[in-house]
Amino acid sequence: MKTKTEQYGFNWRRFEYRDGTSSKFWEILVTDNKFEVRYGRIGTAGQNQTKEFDDAVKARKQAEKLISEKTSKGYVEVSTVELPAPPSVNDRADSAHELGAPTQNERTLNPDACYHQDIETLLQFANSLEDDNLKIAVKTYADQSRPYCIPKFMPFDRGNPQHRFDDQIFCGFPFTSAKWPWPKEKSGAYMQPIAQINLKNAGKLLECDLGDGLLQVWGEVSGNGNMDTRVIRADDLNEPMDNFYPETAPWLDQNLSFEGCVVKPMELEEENVKPFCPECCRVEWMRSGRMFYGTVSMCILEQAHDLYERIENDGLNNELESLDDLPERLAIPGSNNLEGVFGVKPLVHLGGYQEDYGNVWESYGDPRHLLFYFPQNGWECIGVTFEYQIDKEIEFVAVTASSY
Repeated sequence: MKTKTEQYGFNWRRFEYRDGTSSKFWEILVTDNKFEVRYGRIGTAGQNQTKEFDDAVKARKQAEKLISEKTSKGYVEVSTVELPAPPSVNDRADSAHELGAPTQNERTLNPDACYHQDIETLLQFANSLEDDNLKIAVKTYADQSRPYCIPKFMPFDRGNPQHRFDDQIFCGFPFTSAKWPWPKEKSGAYMQPIAQINLKNAGKLLECDLGDGLLQVWGEVSGNGNMDTRVIRADDLNEPMDNFYPETAPWLDQNLSFEGCVVKPMELEEENVKPFCPECCRVEWMRSGRMFYGTVSMCILEQAHDLYERIENDGLNNELESLDDLPERLAIPGSNNLEGVFGVKPLVHLGGYQEDYGNVWESYGDPRHLLFYFPQNGWECIGVTFEYQIDKEIEFVAVTASSY
């Protein structure tokens, strides 16, 4: 029985190289008298090269020579991921399952393979388009993915000091010490803990350098929605912890008013509202592969403006916008389509993209990388962005913004 890749004319061979310092892939597809090579760092879309020969025999001979060279350098062939057939432009799937898209468990257990499948699905779709600029647009979209993770809530034990160092969201009982006491806002009120993130671990998950130590995000409780961030470096985490927790914390209000809180429990669960509980806010982050832009047109407008102008000059704006539901149509994790991928929309995510806007925060005004994102309600969201400075320091900014 033929695999789906063979049925639809795709017979990619994939080779991977991994050692202590690098992880790379190399793939080749031979078609008649030419072959296409794709290579790069594992977890990225990679780069493509195509070479054409006088006949199919020469193409296969040269391909085997390249394969021999790669294996002699330590590359190991891995099994091919079976792919679903690319749906036509007008076809709609009733569910991600009908497309053969990875399940939530598959994305958690094998995110690299699922991402590879998402890329293959996008590239097959791109090659089915007639216009070259639209093909390039979909391939550009495929190349602009970012790693992301969803939280797994874990029990918190106040008697276990290690839990004070762990990642926490919404409330929690974060690390504090004499040097890094519980912060206050100008009114003198104690601030609400929003998130605590281990930067070294987050950097590994998101494939970027975020430094070390703990990033803490705090919100004012005076009703203006302001937030602040601080980074407690690793050396300072060796200082003795204190056990202070504000006696009057509005986020723990048993009367359910939560006056002034940046994040309110009622925004997390409309029914059966209860006050926050610090023992329920510790999390571990589960890798879920890579997230794509919410829409193709926004991706091209932000990341390939020259291409956007060419499409506009050719009068193909409507055709480009017709691709905006591509994540839903192909059942891949676009920032607008996580509910379709997971069955329910993740409460928060680490990394990835902001809903709809890709990498631009409307209220902040300049593109930054997204570290943490939490859509509160229909229009508002909370997030933390980061940006590398000239002196190689990393600036973290906590923002509230419109999701649209």
